[in-house]
Amino acid sequence: YASSVIDEETGKGLEYRDLIKHPKYKTIWTQSAPNELGNLAQGVGGRIPSTNTIRFVSKATIPSNKKITYAQIVCKIRPQKADPYHTCITIGGDKLEYPGETATPTTNLTTTKVLFNSAISTHNAKF
Repeated sequence: YASSVIDEETGKGLEYRDLIKHPKYKTIWTQSAPNELGNLAQGVGGRIPSTNTIRFVSKATIPSNKKITYAQIVCKIRPQKADPYHTCITIGGDKLEYPGETATPTTNLTTTKVLFNSAISTHNAKF
């Protein structure tokens, strides 16, 4: 289970659906996911600020020529953070159509050669 939370007692990987049912983890994770959704949407009361990144709509308001997709809830523990119990929400991009370019251009071979040559040719350069 990539990025799943590992149960300390059993060593089993737990996903969101497992965490919200588990007596030991239920309280933590039933707050983490709504916090993430609230942050992406219109906030949670006064405790979670809004970014207005997403907006929930009823299925009846979706035009017939548009597709809907699913959300994947991923939980992970990040002990170095102030709030170590983190929930991410990703969407099922395999179900969506986008008319524009979906690839991310990186660089070409010439640019890479110039960069490496500059680093190699510069005295005491660090890369």
